[in-house]
Amino acid sequence: MNPLVELDELDERTFQRALSSSIDQTQQQIAAGDSTVERWNSFLEAALRLTSSAGGFVAIRRDLGNSPLVATLEASAGFSISDPWWTALAERWVREASASGKPAVFDTESLNTDAPIPGFQSAVALPLIVAGRGMGVLALVDRPGGYTDSLLESLQPLVNAGACLLSFQLLERRHQKTELEMARVSDRFNNVLHSIEELVWVGLPGEIEPIYLNAAFERIWGCSFDEFRGNPGRLLETFHPEDRELFLETLRLQAKGRSTSLHYRIIRPDGAIRWIWDRAFPVVDAQGLVVSVNGLAADVTERKESEQALQRSEERLRAIYEQMPDSVFLIDVDVPQTPAKIIYANAEAARSHGVSVEEMLGRSIVEFENEESGARVPERTELLRSGETARFEVEHVRRD
Repeated sequence: MNPLVELDELDERTFQRALSSSIDQTQQQIAAGDSTVERWNSFLEAALRLTSSAGGFVAIRRDLGNSPLVATLEASAGFSISDPWWTALAERWVREASASGKPAVFDTESLNTDAPIPGFQSAVALPLIVAGRGMGVLALVDRPGGYTDSLLESLQPLVNAGACLLSFQLLERRHQKTELEMARVSDRFNNVLHSIEELVWVGLPGEIEPIYLNAAFERIWGCSFDEFRGNPGRLLETFHPEDRELFLETLRLQAKGRSTSLHYRIIRPDGAIRWIWDRAFPVVDAQGLVVSVNGLAADVTERKESEQALQRSEERLRAIYEQMPDSVFLIDVDVPQTPAKIIYANAEAARSHGVSVEEMLGRSIVEFENEESGARVPERTELLRSGETARFEVEHVRRD
């Protein structure tokens, strides 16, 4: 049989041009990013024009979307695709065409519906095959002369274009789902970061202004980072003048791939000075280039002030010891390798033993006592460990 007769006696060359134009239009819509509805309606209109069908629809498997119908056009033979039985037909045709992978031709008798369908003569469900699986159908109804094998064979390039369109839609949906899942993970991750007491930051190598900060910045600095965004010089001004050059030198080390640990001071808007402990860890790519720097910073003002207070107290106590006319020792009784280890001796202790202070530090007090006194050091040590005050007389030996 001559296929040109079956195509309403269209010139074969004209048909091929129309077919090629329809395929090109479908591909252009994919590239242009048109909406899903626009793509399918345009695709369906092309199929109806090529076949002179009265109506039709495009449907995909229900597990791939909320509804099986993704594009419809009203039929002109006295019935409407919006009628409820069309949904049932769409699902049935998707199942049958997807399962067989081959076009399924229907007529009024083969539909097996309880109620007659006014004006319905014939229909065809063309499977849209993606990755070897039937994912949906292009359904056409009521073409004068019906849907012959030769016509369906001629339409196969357009059906393949529809399969490409469906494949692209599925990829888009998967991408959107992945983006949504990533956004949810990112939100959860950010919630965790913003609940951390420490300041979490990410920066570029050598740059003062970070590219990410968690909510701890505002709590520690006492102001919003928006005040410094795009103005790294102003951010640097929040650092104590005595610590700015040290901070800049640390940035240079990080840009060379060095991990750093730095204590510096900042000055808050209310004039309060806070001590910050900042640790940074450069991120290096496969070529060994530093691409970013991750960091943690904490407000350690209270700890730093306690350390400074303790240091001042020790310095005052040391000054008192150095002025005393008596020998003063500080002994560590918890060093098994060196029992009764001397960790401090004042100048008088060194003078009375005929040695320097440096020669006494780190040695056991036993070395400076005679044999009898030295043998009783463990006994005295246990007494001190129990919290008792020990009073005793011992004989020490000078260097000479």
